[in-house]
Amino acid sequence: MRVLKWIVDRARVRAQASETPIGWVPHYEDMEWKGLDFPREKFEALQDFNNAAWRHEVIEHEELFILLHDHLPKEMVYERELLILPFVNGT
Repeated sequence: MRVLKWIVDRARVRAQASETPIGWVPHYEDMEWKGLDFPREKFEALQDFNNAAWRHEVIEHEELFILLHDHLPKEMVYERELLILPFVNGT
């Protein structure tokens, strides 16, 4: 429910987010922490994005996408291409 609240708040411009290669992620202060002992440091560690690990993960999916290409919606293929584009360009 906490994540859903953040999503609704984002849609109503009451919460912020940071952009990552895999999408938008919440800021610590925009999440509801009432009743939880969840320190900012732990949240930040979980939100840390490892470009090398993500690149490896995306490349690992290549064979599967080649096998399924003809059976996937074109939108899914397009979204994957958007994900791998930064890695193809060397960033």
